[in-house]
Amino acid sequence: MFAALLTKQIASCAGRCADDTFLTCTYVRAWPHACRKKPAVIKKKKDYTPFPPPQLPSKEDLLMEAGEYFQSQSKKRQRAEQDRAAAQVQKVEARKAQRQAAFQPPEVGVLSTALLDCTACRRSGQHVASVC
Repeated sequence: MFAALLTKQIASCAGRCADDTFLTCTYVRAWPHACRKKPAVIKKKKDYTPFPPPQLPSKEDLLMEAGEYFQSQSKKRQRAEQDRAAAQVQKVEARKAQRQAAFQPPEVGVLSTALLDCTACRRSGQHVASVC
């Protein structure tokens, strides 16, 4: 049964190839398990270090260094609220500055002084040289 299917697949592959290119025709569909292999990935070797990296401090160690390990829960909660409030104030100030930047008046230049002098230019909003 398998041999019949295999010859059928080989014949269909060979039939698709032109007569001149019959010798270079591949039979990947006939034998997928034998023909399709992934190329080997060459991994770069890491440098050898005889000693492991230093151990990172644990969460408790970090809390002890900061002086928060032996604090009560209420003091920890108060400090967290203060930190959040300080961050909120900074963000509010940044947003206010961003909004105020949109309301900055444009700098007065040569063209804007010409617009102020001529009434026709003030009405149209553009400087008209023929009128001035």
